Amino acid sequence: MRITNRLLADHLVYNLQKTSQRMDELQVQLASGKRITNPSDDPSGTKNAMELRSALNAVGQYQRNVADAQSWLQTTDQALQSFNDLLNRARELAVAGANNTLPLDAREAIAQEVESVRQFAIQTANTSQGNRHVFGGLRTTTPPFTETAGVVNYNGDGGHMNREVDPSTSMSVNITGTELNNGAPDLFQTLTNLANDIRNANVNSISGTRIGELEQVSTNIQTLRTVVGAKANRLSETEQTLEGTSVNFSDLLSKAEDLDMARAITDLRTAQASYQMALQVGAKIIPQTLVDFLR
Repeated sequence: MRITNRLLADHLVYNLQKTSQRMDELQVQLASGKRITNPSDDPSGTKNAMELRSALNAVGQYQRNVADAQSWLQTTDQALQSFNDLLNRARELAVAGANNTLPLDAREAIAQEVESVRQFAIQTANTSQGNRHVFGGLRTTTPPFTETAGVVNYNGDGGHMNREVDPSTSMSVNITGTELNNGAPDLFQTLTNLANDIRNANVNSISGTRIGELEQVSTNIQTLRTVVGAKANRLSETEQTLEGTSVNFSDLLSKAEDLDMARAITDLRTAQASYQMALQVGAKIIPQTLVDFLR
């Protein structure tokens, strides 16, 4: 086979183009820090990276759900703790009011403080997380408890807010207003009755009924706090599991699509050296043309 000058030139140009293309690919990879810049670079690796990224996004959503649930439960627990403090104070006032020897002005002062406790209890029942009321069930945009003519009404519902915290778990994160009583006497009515009994010196009613009612309400609040605490602990464990999963997926994704910088730099230098060598060899094996002599 006869090797012509044209054939030598074509081979030279072809090799230079391939080497130049390789250098361009390596420069793009180094600039982006990614091994895969186009699906055609590695179809199998691209598919694996897409699946890992999808899984990582799902984990991220679960983590956001967990964070929202934790914030909601924390607000709920703080409100329940406030209820507990108010009930303790109400019980102290009830014990103080169960005394036949108290003068009228002292009874009035104690009764007014009980009414103040009741007002704080209504405010606590309308506790909100951001612009959402935590005890309103699924009706979170308006205050769930309102007072009309001395009677406190519940305007929420019994709906539960669920958060999907992992692929197999959906958790209810709210306590409804109806659950604040949950078989116990109505807190607000109990406080109203206590204030009236203190004013009227109904000592037997205070000792025999009101203090017991406050204890029943307090027991229910403590039970709700236990439920909230158990859910918070579970969320904490789920949060740690999701964090580990996220780190694992991120590591796998990095291995799938991130560039080995040291190797890429070495490959680029090799390609540059090959390019320069090809130019030098080409200059030697391609003979001078008439144009060269006319310069």
